[in-house]
Amino acid sequence: MTIKPVPPGPDAIAKRAVPMGSYSQSLFHYPLLMMLKYGDVYRIKSLIRNEIFVMNRDIVQDILVNHSDKFSKQTYLSKRAQLLFEPDSVFFSDVCPYRSIINSGSVDSEGEVLNKSLVVINDFVDSLGEKKHVMQYRFGMLSADILFQGLFDYKYPGNLKPVWRRLQFLSRFSYTNPIPLWVPIAANGWAKYSHKFYTQIIYDAMDNFLSADNPAQNLLSDFMGMISDSDDIAEQSSKILEQLKTIFSIGQLTMTSVLSWTFYFLSQHPDKLSILRHEINSLLDKDYLDDSVLDNLSEYKYTQSVLSEIMRLFPCFFSLPRKPIDDIELGGFLFPKSHTVYVHLYGMHRNTKYWSEPDKFIPERFLPGSGYSILPGSYLPFGAGSRACPYNKYIMKQMMLVVIAVVKRYDFKDKTIRHVEPYPSWSLIPHPKIRLKFRLCNSH
Repeated sequence: MTIKPVPPGPDAIAKRAVPMGSYSQSLFHYPLLMMLKYGDVYRIKSLIRNEIFVMNRDIVQDILVNHSDKFSKQTYLSKRAQLLFEPDSVFFSDVCPYRSIINSGSVDSEGEVLNKSLVVINDFVDSLGEKKHVMQYRFGMLSADILFQGLFDYKYPGNLKPVWRRLQFLSRFSYTNPIPLWVPIAANGWAKYSHKFYTQIIYDAMDNFLSADNPAQNLLSDFMGMISDSDDIAEQSSKILEQLKTIFSIGQLTMTSVLSWTFYFLSQHPDKLSILRHEINSLLDKDYLDDSVLDNLSEYKYTQSVLSEIMRLFPCFFSLPRKPIDDIELGGFLFPKSHTVYVHLYGMHRNTKYWSEPDKFIPERFLPGSGYSILPGSYLPFGAGSRACPYNKYIMKQMMLVVIAVVKRYDFKDKTIRHVEPYPSWSLIPHPKIRLKFRLCNSH
């Protein structure tokens, strides 16, 4: 087989025409538009960086699964992300000692953690009332509360809004800001302060857990159980904290983004909301979540399909950067080590080769027996292979519980000022902020 270079795309200067004029937008909107002209594998060369965008499922499978050891996650983006994610964590480290244990799905305490979430979610639903809410704030605070309880068995003593606001700022800043941190500007100072604040609350939560006489069974206790008597406890505790901080950050960003988009799209599609509510009412005869919901969570097929379709349209991490360790040939193309490769999940999830009507919200795509077929490797909302998101099933269950609890009790209408568009940071943030007006269902 003849090996050929990745076909060239447009000149890098053309990115200046991208809406909102930022480089982050060029990584998001631009590849999808250029796929229509240049195909689902193409390169962009500039004086600063050489980039290859991949939206072909076969080559994506090679990069993330079959030849993942030939690619590094240590790209220039990982350096910018160190304000938010620890460099030795599962998110960026090429070799993480906890990765195999996390991926095995053998975490003992998942059931206990989900049980604690029921109380948090029920309290959240009670607090909604018949009011108008900014959904990113509400879901950001809810996800922080759920993760504090799940990771540390910890009830944050203050207002959770600053926790979410600083995480949101660090996510946006670390993704879009090209200015080195040592430059004395206000944004850099605020970023350092936000990082210090965010890190401290994670330390406080861990200290609270370790000082307890009878520590609860949760994710932190599972990690601590991995330490042997011969290990340096201080060093291992520090490494475990890096993993937990990253899981907390990713979990909060994912849940906030996906839940905000979910309720926005349901408010725009009352027919889908009606189908969803019918399923929930047929399976849940109470107004509040209890243990019985966990026992039959797998029966909420349409609920899971709604969330799956949202993550197809707006994958949590829309583009996964990789760096070839050496020149490598994949799918007949040569990928030079001098290039950064972007596995563009947003583009692949909207590639007409794999999806019919890819821009439409059709949850039925994911229902068994619905007539829709999903090609293997064309849907990867959490990535794939050994470096996929380690707690995707846990996060998915938490989001299902939130959707079930809210839809069971409330109707809601969109009150956003103008049309909502996705804006990229480490997740796809709705812009402007989604505002929904809630009212109790007629049955209540």
